[in-house]
Amino acid sequence: MAVIDGVVAEVRKLIIEGSLLPGDRLPQESEFAERLGVSRNSLREAVRVLEQMRVLDVRHGSGTYVSSLEPAQLLEGISFAVEVMRDDTLREVIEVRELLEPVATRLAVTRTTPESLARIRAAFEHHSSQRSIEDLVHSDLEFHAEIVRATGNQTLISLLEGLSSKTVRLRVWGGIVSDNAVDLTIQHHQNILNAIEAGDAHGAECAAYVHVTAARRWLDAYLTDQEPQS
Repeated sequence: MAVIDGVVAEVRKLIIEGSLLPGDRLPQESEFAERLGVSRNSLREAVRVLEQMRVLDVRHGSGTYVSSLEPAQLLEGISFAVEVMRDDTLREVIEVRELLEPVATRLAVTRTTPESLARIRAAFEHHSSQRSIEDLVHSDLEFHAEIVRATGNQTLISLLEGLSSKTVRLRVWGGIVSDNAVDLTIQHHQNILNAIEAGDAHGAECAAYVHVTAARRWLDAYLTDQEPQS
């Protein structure tokens, strides 16, 4: 395994240094293995690892290429990682969202266009008309996604989309959809939308912080209810 890790590190170094660029085809397997001083089997295993990391793209019958290295591609594994997390680690996901989502909302205000603003409002109106858990989760995700997309920051978009797992939200909403959680969420979204439409970056950031903090409190209550009683 140490040999494979070494090969992975060497290929990553070539990419970081610019010797291999996005879209470049890797040398023939025998040539590349000799250049790296490893067996062809070790190189194949390293390529598999890098393919899983979305760094390399293996095209059968054509060769192995450096991927586009776009954030959406490189960071897509975050969503899977979040979905398989245990309940007791979901609090950490919400804490990261508390750090990122309000800032992303503030940034969106400074970069929004009439088109992106229209999409945010449409997503809000769609969400506010839903009542089933499945529809609420889907439309809630879309509202927040449209806000983050307005930033135009692909890395931020990929990170927050990965952290905003539909499966995780279903687990949380399933525990809190009683009482006034739905109406309160819609009011939070309305506050965020009002601030965005008013061009109030600070107000939008604060409204987003209040919203995601409430989500964390709901999650805390939900997870506490799931804990075995002594």
